[in-house]
Amino acid sequence: MTEEEREEGSIWDRISRARDIKCKKCGESSPTGSTECQSCHASLKVDEDEEAFSAVAGEERKVHQQLEKIPLEEAKTLIALRKARDEVQAGTVNDEGYRMLVMPVLNMAQMAVAVFDSEPGKKFLARLEGEEADLAKKQYDSFCRFHAGVSTMVQYLQSHDLNHVTEGFARAEKALEDADRIQDRQIEIASQFVPEGK
Repeated sequence: MTEEEREEGSIWDRISRARDIKCKKCGESSPTGSTECQSCHASLKVDEDEEAFSAVAGEERKVHQQLEKIPLEEAKTLIALRKARDEVQAGTVNDEGYRMLVMPVLNMAQMAVAVFDSEPGKKFLARLEGEEADLAKKQYDSFCRFHAGVSTMVQYLQSHDLNHVTEGFARAEKALEDADRIQDRQIEIASQFVPEGK
C-alpha cells in the first residue's frame, strides 16, 4: 500500500465515516469512500477536527480521535444492547422501549457491513496486503457476526422468545469483543504512520 493510499484512511476510518459524504463546497452528497465530490470535484478529504462515526463506540468522535482507544465497556452500542437484554429479562421494558434500544444499533451494524460491501470499500480492501488485509477481513467478519447477533435480538419483537434476546446479545457481545481486539492492532499499525504531535 502506498503512502497516498494510506492517507485515504484505514478501513477503520472508512467504517467510521459509513454514510454519504457532504461536500463543503457545493453541499451535494457523494457515496461513502469518495475522495472527491461527484458534483463539483472538490476534495472530500476529512478535516482531523471533523466529527466521524465510530462503529465500536457507537458515537460521533473527532477523526483524530479514531486512533484513541475507546474502552469497550463505554461503547454505546454495547450499553444499549445490554440494557435491552437486562430490561427484557426483568420485564421492565415494553416492545417500543426495546425497539428504541436495539434498532439504532441494528442500523449502525448494517452501515458498518455496507461500508465493506460498497465499491469503494472493496477497492480499498483489495489494496491492502499482509497483516492489514488479514485484520480487515477479520474486522468484516466481526461486523457481520455483530449484525447477525443484533438481528437475532430484533427477532424478539415478533417472537417474544427470550432466547432471541440472550443468544443474540451473546453473539453481538462476542463479535464486539473480537472487533475491539482487532481495532487494538489496527490502531497500533496506524499509529506508526501518524506524524508526531498528533
